[in-house]
Amino acid sequence: MISVTENGIAILNTTIDNENGEFPNRYFDAMRLALEAMGARVIPFKWKDLAEERAREGILQSFTMAVVSGNDGYGPHFEEGDEFKRRLGFMLQFAGRGLFVCRGGQFYLRQMEAEFAKDQKPEKGPTPTLVLKKDDPLMQGLPDEFLIHGDHVQRIDQTSLPADVEIVAESRNGTLSIAKLINKEHWISQNHPEYLDLQAKAILWNLLHK
Repeated sequence: MISVTENGIAILNTTIDNENGEFPNRYFDAMRLALEAMGARVIPFKWKDLAEERAREGILQSFTMAVVSGNDGYGPHFEEGDEFKRRLGFMLQFAGRGLFVCRGGQFYLRQMEAEFAKDQKPEKGPTPTLVLKKDDPLMQGLPDEFLIHGDHVQRIDQTSLPADVEIVAESRNGTLSIAKLINKEHWISQNHPEYLDLQAKAILWNLLHK
């Protein structure tokens, strides 16, 4: 068993709840299962949990590692993001090691005033991706080009990134794949390292061990 934190790893769901509970989110489930398969103890937080200030404070105070999942299509749009910001904006202050995936990552960068690209280049399915910073902890053991699952239409404009964000990996078509805050152990992934049996699952292993 990997003892990453005393209380395990917090995993936050970006998919909203319906009246009968939470809408299904295959990316949240895939991330949980992938981390558990690597021996991590995972503590899930649903969208409804994140409405509670006590839960948000508990994540900040009790965990040294957290993952914000991607979204399976059921969630507020960024342009209507007041509720999204209320429930997830606190994660920008998270002091521990964090991975922010797909919609979670785009939201993170949008809160840092990064912009969406004007020319949309959707990425779907296995996406060839180039390592730009080989010394980054998450890139350890990956080949110079690897496959990661893509499933997004909107993408972050790399020219709008703030100075304290560096690009770690990008797809062949020049789309940001993995980025990192320079002075913080926060990584943003527009693609899904947790999904399917692709080379990118090594990213999660490195997140736990490096």
